[in-house]
Amino acid sequence: MILYYKLNKPIAFIYNYLTDMQKFASVHPIISKIEKTNENTYLAHETLQVGFFPFSFTYPVHIQGDESTRCITMKAKVFGMVEIEMVFRLFETLGQNPQDESLTKIEETIKFKSLFPIAPFVKSVFKTQHKKLFQNIEAA
Repeated sequence: MILYYKLNKPIAFIYNYLTDMQKFASVHPIISKIEKTNENTYLAHETLQVGFFPFSFTYPVHIQGDESTRCITMKAKVFGMVEIEMVFRLFETLGQNPQDESLTKIEETIKFKSLFPIAPFVKSVFKTQHKKLFQNIEAA
C-alpha cells in the first residue's frame, strides 16, 4: 500500500518528526508513549478504539533514518504475528508562488505480513491514523 501526503513544512522539519521518537509520539493519534530500548529500537505503547472499547498494547519498533536520501524506515512486529514495514520518502517541492515556503511531499510505502486475513482492517487503520498523523505534524 502506498500513501501520499503534501505538507506546508520544510523537509528537515518533517524528517525530524519522523526520526525523533518523542516528537513522533507527541503527534501520533494512537501512540501514547515510546520508550527507547536500544540503539534505534523502541517500545511503542498504542491504544486503538475497537468499537466502543479502547484496546491497549505494546510492540517493538526499529527505526532507521538516512538524511542524505531523506528516507526513514520503521519496522514493527505486533503481537509477534503481524510484521509491518513503513518506508517514508520525503521530496521537496516549491510552492505555487515564489514567496511561498517550500513544501514537502511524502510517499509512504506500507508492507505487512501475517498468517491471518487482517489486511483490510490494517489498511483502514493506517489510512485513517496516518492522515491524522501528518495533519498533526503540519499543525505542530
